[in-house]
Amino acid sequence: MEVEERISKEIAKFEENLLALKSGAMDENAKKIAELAEMYVKDAKVWLGRKEFYSAMASIYYAQGLLDALSKLKE
Repeated sequence: MEVEERISKEIAKFEENLLALKSGAMDENAKKIAELAEMYVKDAKVWLGRKEFYSAMASIYYAQGLLDALSKLKE
């Protein structure tokens, strides 16, 4: 799998996970963190469009880490 395809799949997975997370109740702090994660994904898409793959991967993985932390808080 090429790096560009992998990043695109990670972005799609993030968006799925975000929808699932947002389907439940979130307090204001959790909403702020989710918004921050969304900003990192927007950055990832920009970097991907510019073929800056390392920056795109860093952005998407950071966003996923934020969502992972949020999901752990909901458990």
